[in-house]
Amino acid sequence: MSANGDVYAGHWVDGYQHGYGVKIIKASGVKFTGEWKEDEPITGTCIFPDGSKYVGGYQGMAPHGFGRFLMSDGSIYEGRYEKGNAVGNFLKINTDNSKVEGVFSGDVFIGKKFWFNHGASYEGQLENN
Repeated sequence: MSANGDVYAGHWVDGYQHGYGVKIIKASGVKFTGEWKEDEPITGTCIFPDGSKYVGGYQGMAPHGFGRFLMSDGSIYEGRYEKGNAVGNFLKINTDNSKVEGVFSGDVFIGKKFWFNHGASYEGQLENN
């Protein structure tokens, strides 16, 4: 256990969290399971207190590269991140298995194409879907 109450169980190399490990961050209640390199997560699963989780790559402690956010409501966002920011095209899979392809503008998801769970589709702008 570190001085701030964080707990890490896993491989160490030369005093660094390095290799497979699990870390619980006391201040936020976040649990990360995956690969570490010199105290930084590289790839793995981060579970948040609300039950949502991110699975994918990291740079620092932020999502980086391809990843999937599984939201606490059951919806899924998958796409690319750069230092924690969503970039480029994303796919949102809703709880009814309908799908929306779109982009993020800041924290707002703007849908461009929607596939209904019964097979029909719609192409055009959809906001907050």
